[in-house]
Parts: sequence; structure tokens; C-alpha cells
Amino acid sequence: MSLTPGRIAEAIARVEMAGERHWIPLLRALGQRRIVLIVINRTSDALPIRWLKRHPLPALILVTDDDFRSSGPTAFPDARKALRYAATHLIHGARAEIEHYEGAILAAEAKGSCCLVETDAAHLDEWIAFAALAARPRRVPTLVVRPTEGAGPIVREAVH
Repeated sequence: MSLTPGRIAEAIARVEMAGERHWIPLLRALGQRRIVLIVINRTSDALPIRWLKRHPLPALILVTDDDFRSSGPTAFPDARKALRYAATHLIHGARAEIEHYEGAILAAEAKGSCCLVETDAAHLDEWIAFAALAARPRRVPTLVVRPTEGAGPIVREAVH
């Protein structure tokens, strides 16, 4: 399927109607040919690492564990490969904000790849530990977004 400006505009309209505005930067970056986007869900089990290594655009790999059945990393067969491959990680366990997704795009552009893990607060620490283990022996720059009650998310860098 070709990512024409019309299709990108249609996808943006759909995510806005669905209340998923945080996807807009990803769709725009795709349309502007700034990144290549790979979405990993529970059924994904064939992450195209060789293809990503040859692709001229930075890779943003999105792990979608933020639905209403969040389960942590064990339910995602491709998560370990994605986190091992990525040069940067963003582990996101708070309410989705457009700025966070723009930051993931910038990280992918700056370092060549970023794995953005969307999860809930209950599985956030599990994903942080899993990401650090998956990346070994490297220490991958990791940004963690934690929720707080009433004040919005706390963003801090975790050293792995």
C-alpha cells in the first residue's frame, strides 16, 4: 500500500476521530519519509531486522502493550529482538501525549532507531528491566515516562 498524502490525511482524520491524537506525529513522519514504522503486537513474530538494517530511513519500532489487556513483555515474541536492535528506548506507561511520540521520532532520527514500548503503569517496571536485559551487553539510552496522580506524567532518563 502506498503512503500517498491522501491516505496519510485519511489516517490522521481516523485517529483524531478515535481520540488517538498521539499517532498523528507518527503518521506525519511516515508521510514525510522521515521514518519507517514497525508496529509489534501480541501476534507479531517476524520482525524484519535484516530489512531494517538495510533501510535508508531511521526505524521507529512501536510495541503496543497499552490496550485494556496489557500483559508485559512475555506476551510479545518480537519484543526482545526489537529492544536488542534499537539504539534508543522509550518505555511509556502514562497517558499518551503527542510530545512523547514526537520525542520518539527525534530519537530514531538522531540514533537511527528507537523502540517505543506503550504499556500501562502496572507493567512499566517489568518492561524497563526487560529492555535493559534485551539490550545487553550494550547500555541503551532509555527514556521512561511514568504516570503520577493528578500531575501528569513524570519523564526521566533511566540508565541501562
